[in-house]
Amino acid sequence: MNFFKTKESHQAYAQPRVLVLILSSQDPINLRDELTQRETWATENSLCRVIWIRGYLSREEFFDSSTRTLYLPVEEGAVNILKKSVLAFDWAMRQPWKPDIVVRSNVSTYFEPTKLVADCRKLISSTSEPILAGYFDRHKEDYFKDSTKREFVSGAGIFLNRQSLELLKDIDFDLYRNIPDDVAISSYLLRSKAVPILFRRCNLNLTGLFWKASYIRLKSSVNSELASKRMKAICEYYREDNYCLRVTKRLKIYLNEIMYFLTQENRRERYFRLSIALLLNNVRNRTIEFRYR
Repeated sequence: MNFFKTKESHQAYAQPRVLVLILSSQDPINLRDELTQRETWATENSLCRVIWIRGYLSREEFFDSSTRTLYLPVEEGAVNILKKSVLAFDWAMRQPWKPDIVVRSNVSTYFEPTKLVADCRKLISSTSEPILAGYFDRHKEDYFKDSTKREFVSGAGIFLNRQSLELLKDIDFDLYRNIPDDVAISSYLLRSKAVPILFRRCNLNLTGLFWKASYIRLKSSVNSELASKRMKAICEYYREDNYCLRVTKRLKIYLNEIMYFLTQENRRERYFRLSIALLLNNVRNRTIEFRYR
């Protein structure tokens, strides 16, 4: 699959309006990672708008501009993440600064704003149809009794244009109850003939390799402290202007990953299995666009 297929008939945006909506909660780990995001890439001077979304017990939504937090009338919990996301999408589309691209993400992901905006500019100019863009994975559970179409965009970065957001207004929450939110969003949009587009990401936790991508997945299921530590190290790299010092900070990131790897139990077996899974998934991604045509 090509990264982007730009059509000359669609004019590229000089400065696309990009909104990153980040799922958050009062969980201590979530709060720590959110604070790290605010201190690193998600500052108020960022090229894109960044808003954290939370549920709270009320009948009305509330946006706190001082903390850039959107409170939505939904109870916190995994079962309500889909509803919380769609309510946030609807809120965003009613704002005067209506975004061109909305990215739904989480607190354990690092975005590089300059590259993110540049890639979103290409994304906007690639098609005028509804899109579902991001890193495609494959769910193991047969949620929909259809073993041929199990691909979904990972919740670390779900990229949607205005046309996609319009489609999601009609999603039936009850129909997708007890189904992971990223699987539900992906299934609904693909069934609605949205255009699937592969969006490159760096999965530092899976590969231990760091490269310049729009967004970087940092979450570790083994060590909850790693996401925050990785975020700070990556931010130090991007903020360094001196070439030699930047190389040093990049090497530091690799050294940290080696140290994390050496502390894991059954590390060789685990790394081998993860590497094979990554290879198979990359091969699978090349067939996604054609499968849904």
